[in-house]
Amino acid sequence: MSSLCMTTVWQATDTQLNRQVGLKILPDAGADDPDRLALP
Repeated sequence: MSSLCMTTVWQATDTQLNRQVGLKILPDAGADDPDRLALP
């Protein structure tokens, strides 16, 4: 899908809610940073 700032976003289907979703994969370096994990 998109690849900016060393994150990757994948498109997927939520089969329980029957809708398209985006999955953002964070690099290991940012996985422990609460500011990067917060939802907007």
